Parts: sequence; C-alpha cells; structure tokens
Amino acid sequence: MVEKVARFATLSTHGSTAAVAILSHGTTDGRICGNSLGESDCCTVTDIAKALDTSRLKGKPKVLLAKEKDMDR
Repeated sequence: MVEKVARFATLSTHGSTAAVAILSHGTTDGRICGNSLGESDCCTVTDIAKALDTSRLKGKPKVLLAKEKDMDR
C-alpha cells in the first residue's frame, strides 16, 4: 500500500495539492492493511505520511484521519 501511495505522490496530474482517502481495515496495534491482508501489505499512518512527503507534495500540510476497525489480528 505504501508503494502505491508513494507512486501517487509523484504524479504530475494533481499539481501541488492532493486529496487521498484510504478506506481499509487495520490491525489491533493500529496498522492499516491493504487488499492482500498479508503482513507485508500493512503499514502505519506515519508510513503513509512519509510516502506522501515527496516531490510536489514535499513540505505541504497533511491531514490523515483514521477510524479504528480492527480485523482481530
């Protein structure tokens, strides 16, 4: 998931502003998991924020909202 967010952050199509919504499940320790539900597809909110802090979005404010919905993992 982090790789997809990082790829998105480098696209020139959104200019210097972007809105990202990630709707996914998470783990009981606060990580967000992608579609594969594998351990390698889970990341933290901080990982996503760092992935967005590249290229055109570097240094721009980021607002990340999360709601706990655990998968009992």
